[in-house]
Order: sequence, then C-alpha cells, then structure tokens
Amino acid sequence: MKNLILLFALSGTFMFAKSQVIEVREVPTVVVSSFQTTYPSVTKVQWQRVGSNYEALYRDNQGDVYVTYDPSGKLIETGQGIVTTSVPEPVTTYVKTKYKGDKLTKVYKVKDANGVVLYKGKVKDKYVFFDSNGNFIREDNK
Repeated sequence: MKNLILLFALSGTFMFAKSQVIEVREVPTVVVSSFQTTYPSVTKVQWQRVGSNYEALYRDNQGDVYVTYDPSGKLIETGQGIVTTSVPEPVTTYVKTKYKGDKLTKVYKVKDANGVVLYKGKVKDKYVFFDSNGNFIREDNK
C-alpha cells in the first residue's frame, strides 16, 4: 500500500508541476508516435509539458481526456473526465465532511500504465486524490 501511495504521489507531482502549452513540433517524435498509434482517430490535440513529461489533452464523446508520456514515449497515465456522481461513495462523503459547503469539481478517473485506478478532483483551490475504492490518499494545493 505504501508503494501505491508513493506511486500516486509521484504521478501527482508530474501532473501538477507547472505545465506549459507547447507546439507539437516541440514534442519528441517518439511521444507523438506513441499517442497517434494508440489514439489514431484523435485529431485535435493540445500538447503541454508537465515537468519533464508530455501530456496530450483532447475531448472525446465522454469529456476531457489527458494522456501523459515520459520523453521516451512510455505511457505514464491517462485521465478521463467524469461526472461527480461517478465517484465511489466514500469520495462524496469525504468531501462533504472535510470541505463543508464546497463541491468536488473537475473530476478525473486516472489510470496508470499498470492499470491502477485513482480518482482526482478539485475542491476550491486544492486537488484531492482517492484510491479506486474511494479512500482518501492526499491533497495537493497546486
């Protein structure tokens, strides 16, 4: 469990490090190729640099999606925007209890390269992270 939390903490660092929108020509060819191979039908993509990694942002029929790669083109994680009612009940309970009067917004179901799922959502100016069962992991002020 400690390794799982460490993994999420590290991925959170990548996701919330200062990001910078970049042109596709600034993204390594191997990263663009990895993305295009996996998502051949996606044509409208915004790229950004997040720490030393690259993130492809796009919208599909279900909402916002992001895919994060390391500079060698290896998948780090994907995030699919979801409605707040799709999170496990303990997430909703935690937010209602801890952040009275505030709501969970910008919720993502995140899956790492190994298939491990977590939920990430924004409450005011904080991001909160929960495991796949809805147990609180951490919050981040970035």
